[in-house]
Amino acid sequence: MNLFKIGFITVTFVDIVDLLIVSWIFFTVYQYFKGTRAGQMLVGLIILLIASFLSNAMGLSATSWLVNRFQTVWVVAFVILFQPEIRRLLIYVGQHRFFQKIFRMGSTQTIEAIVETVIELQKRKWGALIVIQRETGLRTYKEAGMPLKAVVKAPLLISLFNPTSPLHDGAVIIQNDIIES
Repeated sequence: MNLFKIGFITVTFVDIVDLLIVSWIFFTVYQYFKGTRAGQMLVGLIILLIASFLSNAMGLSATSWLVNRFQTVWVVAFVILFQPEIRRLLIYVGQHRFFQKIFRMGSTQTIEAIVETVIELQKRKWGALIVIQRETGLRTYKEAGMPLKAVVKAPLLISLFNPTSPLHDGAVIIQNDIIES
């Protein structure tokens, strides 16, 4: 469905929605970086993108070539210099309520199996460290242990915490109802 035309460009409803989504993304990223060095560099990068678009639209080939070369350098420099801020932004996005609901952890069967295991281990006076992974990555610890990828079940957990078991190392890491390590 065509809404209107600007010269030879036809604007549709999808174009408007696309523009609103991109604007919202830029605004959200800018709000997050506002007041930081990364925010100042982001503004510079946006100005460079606008200059590139305008020089291409006006047919300024030399200016367009020069701006496009700087654009590539700025993007690479932005990623290298502000890796901590970008990492923090990605963590912030990953911790948003929307994504937390999608990637919810801990079914009732898993919780019941852990409770049953803890009760049995207490009776036997065996120690245990059960780690339930949520937002913070534990790859370093998973790689140090024996990878299992097994569904959480009380008998399996009890056997893993048996001091005479070959797989006994005193701890397990559980993520999304799976014993990872």
